[in-house]
Amino acid sequence: MMGMCYGFGSAFTGFVCKMFSRVVVMQVGIVLMGISSLFVGPSILLGMPDVVYLIYIGICLNAFFGPMMQVPVVPELISSVTIEQRTLIAQECEGEQEWDNKQLRFEKVKRRV
Repeated sequence: MMGMCYGFGSAFTGFVCKMFSRVVVMQVGIVLMGISSLFVGPSILLGMPDVVYLIYIGICLNAFFGPMMQVPVVPELISSVTIEQRTLIAQECEGEQEWDNKQLRFEKVKRRV
């Protein structure tokens, strides 16, 4: 149930980020997550009844509004890596891939013996 709500929330967030600023979407997401957290443990201060379905509603709303805080950050993370850093990372990955291939070859030879 949470995964489904998170998936719908991610799609909704992507749509909303095209219409509004990413900062605004994140701020709205934080406020909505705070409000939906009141349903997870029904607030006695607000006079909410202690029933299970309110907890499920709160969990689903948290899963739906969670991507509003996480999805808008991804383009910033990607753009923060410079081209030099990307080439270094690619070179390191190629070295690991060669090592993995050598390890696999060694395992095949070891099995034959």
